[in-house]
Amino acid sequence: MGIAGPIQTYRLQLVSALAAGAILFALAIIILAQLLLFDTKGTGQFTGIFNDPVISRTLVFTLYQAGLSTIISLFFGILLAWALANRPHFPFRRPLIALISSALVLPTLVVVLGLVTVYGRSGWLAAASTGMTGEPLPFSIYGLTGILIVHVFFNASFAARILLHRFEAIAPETHRLGFSLGMGFIQKSRTIDFPAIKNTLPALAVTIFLLCFTSFAIVLTLGGSPAYNTLEVAIYEAIKFDFDLPRAFQLAMVQIGVCIALVLMAAANTNVRIPASVPGASRSYRHLNSPRQKTVQNLIITGFAIFFISPLITIVIDGAGVQLLLIFSDPLFQRAFITSMLIAITSTLLALLFSLPLASAMVTLSAANRLNHLKFAPLLRQFLSVGAMLYLVFPALVLGLGFFLLFQKIGGDQTLWAAAIVVIANALIAIPFGVATLRPAIGAAAKRNDRLCASLGTGVWLRWRKIDWPMLKSDITYVAALAFCFSLGDLGVIALFGSEEFRTLPWLLYQKFGSYRTDDASAIALVLLLIVITVFTFAQKRTSPKQSHPKQIDKERTT
Repeated sequence: MGIAGPIQTYRLQLVSALAAGAILFALAIIILAQLLLFDTKGTGQFTGIFNDPVISRTLVFTLYQAGLSTIISLFFGILLAWALANRPHFPFRRPLIALISSALVLPTLVVVLGLVTVYGRSGWLAAASTGMTGEPLPFSIYGLTGILIVHVFFNASFAARILLHRFEAIAPETHRLGFSLGMGFIQKSRTIDFPAIKNTLPALAVTIFLLCFTSFAIVLTLGGSPAYNTLEVAIYEAIKFDFDLPRAFQLAMVQIGVCIALVLMAAANTNVRIPASVPGASRSYRHLNSPRQKTVQNLIITGFAIFFISPLITIVIDGAGVQLLLIFSDPLFQRAFITSMLIAITSTLLALLFSLPLASAMVTLSAANRLNHLKFAPLLRQFLSVGAMLYLVFPALVLGLGFFLLFQKIGGDQTLWAAAIVVIANALIAIPFGVATLRPAIGAAAKRNDRLCASLGTGVWLRWRKIDWPMLKSDITYVAALAFCFSLGDLGVIALFGSEEFRTLPWLLYQKFGSYRTDDASAIALVLLLIVITVFTFAQKRTSPKQSHPKQIDKERTT
């Protein structure tokens, strides 16, 4: 097949991907232009960024808490992944891994409310401490301690989920050889375990740092004072409370500058793929540990399970009961529920509409039997790759500020604008995760089936229905679940545009939590938790792809 043949075959795929990339770049340019053109009067806001001690202090604390959170999260994530990999028959191991996997999509405010119930001044742990020792807890859930606890909850789970697959990938023969050579714990860790994860650690560390650096809802609810503000919270306060747009502009430019550096660092390392499946129990010689090591591994798994599950249990206990039934009859809840579901469904469809063509075209421009031999393939591949990752540079509040400035110029119905902006922002945030998950799956399907389809002359749509869709549907379902849960639990852009006429469930939960309506807040949190767990559990139930027989494909093609 000549060059014209492959180009003709993948023309629709390339056109749709280039259109998606162009739209993403156009939106980024519009948002950036709104920020840059804000200083049209030459007020010296750029130079003021470097001379403002408040901005410097906020930046230093943001970097400090993100760095500390990353180190602690990686430490506990590595320990948990190592323990789970070495205890394949630990009781309820598989459900525990599935639950830990859901940490990525759990609504932040739900977890914060649960952790406050456990570690707060009048929480479960404080009551137990006072009853046994007569002394309160030696730390407060508010301030830096609370921020670190919540970040570790989310990111240690995320790190463990990624690294567990790396530990599971070690060949059983390697463990058997180490055992036969009489390797001790330190020697085995240095020669077998660490080499398996070392290539993943840099990109994983940068990813976690970026997540902590752009943290908003956690710091907003647990910061407690301006001394613990991050850049995102400072942007929110400058717009929402002070309407100080010049200050918000300065903070946004600092945020974008640091995020660009972090994204470039992440792009220079190996990509972190979020595993869609839960590994089963391993067997053979790879888990030959001493009794002391087994005890330590059991303690690590048990301790983290208690830490992870206890705040979720408090949500179930506090949210269930009469208040849960009453909240469903509340008109505010009903409107917020419908609004949240519509926004989540729409943003999920939008995220898939962009992620699928981008990931497919990136595979096509990389595959040896497709279009990687074309002169312009590397340039197009880079264009699509940067477009997919572009919105990691624009955290939620920076996106919101750009849209806010645009809305001020255009005008129109505020509620309609707010809904459209929240949908777009939620979809944009989900696209990098979607492309990172779909691209390896599409690449594996292409490597496996391209030769067969070329020999049979299988058409594009027939191939998609009979071969690609059965292989990719579980990954697409997983990406859809991620995007849906991200959007449903988001308290980023809605914090700027939420109003009496426009509420989502997270915004309503924040309002109830802030006004000390804890019963209502717990009931709303339970509803969010049940929806997210249900959706994510459904996505985790991967079915084996049904492969069609070549004769059946050929018969349908000819008819």
